[in-house]
Amino acid sequence: MRELSLLRGLTKPLIKGKKIYRPMSSRVITTFTGLIVVLVMVIGASSSAGAVTEEFGLVGVSHVGDNPVDVAFTEQGDRAVVVNGVGNTVSIIDTGIRGELKRLYTQDQPLRVEIINRVAFVATMKGSTVSVIDIDNKSTVKSIHVEGNPKDLVLDRERGVLYVSNFGSSSVQAIDTESLEIVGTVDTKSNPKELVLSPDGYRLYVTNLADGVLTVIDTEELEIVTEIQVGETRNSFPIDVEVSDDGSRVYVLNQKDEVVSVVNAETNNLIGNVGTGNFPWKIEAVGKKVYVSNLESASVTVIDGETASQLGTIEVGDRPWGLTRAERGGVLFVACSRSDRIDVIDTANDEVIDRVDVGVQPLRVRINKPRSEAFTVDAKSNTVSVIGFGTDDRVEPASGKGGTTKSHGAYIPFVGRSPGVNTVTLILLLIAAGGLVAIWIGRKRQFI
Repeated sequence: MRELSLLRGLTKPLIKGKKIYRPMSSRVITTFTGLIVVLVMVIGASSSAGAVTEEFGLVGVSHVGDNPVDVAFTEQGDRAVVVNGVGNTVSIIDTGIRGELKRLYTQDQPLRVEIINRVAFVATMKGSTVSVIDIDNKSTVKSIHVEGNPKDLVLDRERGVLYVSNFGSSSVQAIDTESLEIVGTVDTKSNPKELVLSPDGYRLYVTNLADGVLTVIDTEELEIVTEIQVGETRNSFPIDVEVSDDGSRVYVLNQKDEVVSVVNAETNNLIGNVGTGNFPWKIEAVGKKVYVSNLESASVTVIDGETASQLGTIEVGDRPWGLTRAERGGVLFVACSRSDRIDVIDTANDEVIDRVDVGVQPLRVRINKPRSEAFTVDAKSNTVSVIGFGTDDRVEPASGKGGTTKSHGAYIPFVGRSPGVNTVTLILLLIAAGGLVAIWIGRKRQFI
């Protein structure tokens, strides 16, 4: 009511003696005020829509064995198991105190790890085994002998089945995670490497390096559905594979051809090939987009997975290795191995919004969802760096080269991808206030 009285006062003529003071018309005032309100609302809406408001910083460092290459977490998030590629060990980490509880020996060259029901499964490539570790008892339960040189693991949590790609024997084997027995074997093309499951778990996709082929396996029958030639040549070297969130597309990264093959998951037909940067290494699907790290380009290629077309390129640190999405905040973590840092990409705007210094030569990032933390394995400093979301409890990286983003020694947090929005809104409000004052002055001066 007070505001209405003010507007009436501004628009009502004032008569003093023989002078009539006539202000600007009510239509002008209403239009001006309405325009300012609309601008403020639009700016406010655009700043909140898709804006990332997290802060990212290094919150912990755990020392582990030699040359860590992978890490996985219990469902509760209280324990992590780190695979140490040199020395044939794994480290069990308490994620609360961020300290190593025990280091266990495995067979030769442990490479990958998956965890279900507080049991860790570790693929040892030269040992041709999958080591089974009881995390709570901190002991090895069993070594499951597989056909040869296991390269990758993928876990179907709903069915309790672990799939293993045997690089040396050209096969994929299925392990029951309860009985710890092999329940099936599927022969594939040469050198199966990366594995990925469809969202419903009914299809398993396998890249075969030597033949340039994507093998599609029916997981119910453990039979091959089809084999798809990918890339632009038969020597395409399909090094990685991902599936879209809705399961409608399969994306195969072909390193030698430097293209991503987009496959229709329903028809198993190749839709098209999309170019990447130099020496592409890893691929990650986020919604309908695909991100590719390019080792020799210091960049990430962004691809539209629906139309099989390139959207653009994001410059990142040197030798970007692993890519990992975080559902919280809609961000992508990029392990820049030669820059010793993690670049954080906002996937809504496809731009780098933060950089976090970690240990020496980070290779892989994995998310501990219950604790909202990202873990990096730092191969040369023999550490695991822990990146926190929205926290001020920060530490120095193992390399001792500063904490997160630095300027004259002071930490600069990331508070959003549009840091000037609040300032713009304030300026508009000040303009509105100034306009009302100008109208009031005009009321005093305009007379007949």
